[in-house]
Amino acid sequence: NEPLEVLRACINVAVALEYLDRYDEALQVYVDIRPKLVELDKPMVLARNDFNMGVLYFWLGDYTLALRKLEEAHLAFQHLGVLAEMDQVDLYRAMLYLELNQFNSVIETCGAIEKRARERGIIRDVVLARRFSALARGYRQWPGDWKAAVETLEHARDQAESRQATIQVAQINLDIALLLLEAGLPQQALPLAEQAVFYFEEQKLLAKQIRARIVYG
Repeated sequence: NEPLEVLRACINVAVALEYLDRYDEALQVYVDIRPKLVELDKPMVLARNDFNMGVLYFWLGDYTLALRKLEEAHLAFQHLGVLAEMDQVDLYRAMLYLELNQFNSVIETCGAIEKRARERGIIRDVVLARRFSALARGYRQWPGDWKAAVETLEHARDQAESRQATIQVAQINLDIALLLLEAGLPQQALPLAEQAVFYFEEQKLLAKQIRARIVYG
C-alpha cells in the first residue's frame, strides 16, 4: 500500500536491466511509470526517471530525445537545488557532445564538473570528467594534443585503479587504445583493446563488448 516505493522498485529494476544492456526493456519501464510519478507529485523521483530515460535514449542513439530528457532533468534538479544530480546529467551531456564532435562543449562542461567534483571529493566524477575531456582534446583538430590526452587518460586510469573501479579501468584502456590507433600506433593499442574485450566478455556486458571488439578488430 505504498505506491511510491513500488515505483522506486520499478526504477531499480530498470537500472539493473540497463546494466545488463537490455536497454529497450529498461526504457519501457521508465515510460510506463512516468504518468504515475506525475500523478503522485514527486518531482525528485520524476527528475531521476527522466534522467534515466535520457541516458537510455543516448545509448539507443536517439540524441534528440536524449538531449530533451537530459535538459528536463537538469532543469528539475536545478530547481530542487540538487547539485550532485546536476553533475550526473552534465556527465552524460558531455558524452553526448563527444559523440556529436562538439569538442569545445565537452571540454567546457567537463572542466566545470571536475571543479565541483573535486570540491565535494567525488573521485569517480573527477575521473569521468578527465576521461571525456581528454578524448575531446585528442580529437579536436585531429591529431590535436593526443599525447597529452593519453597522459590524462593514464592518470585517470590510475585514479580508477586506486578505487578498484575495474569497469572504469577497462573503459579507459579502450579509450587509450582508440587514440593510439588513430595516431597510427596499432601495436601499442592492441594489448589495451584485448584487455577490454576480455574483461567485458567476462562480465557479460554485451554493448561494451561490441565496442571493444570493433576497436580490437
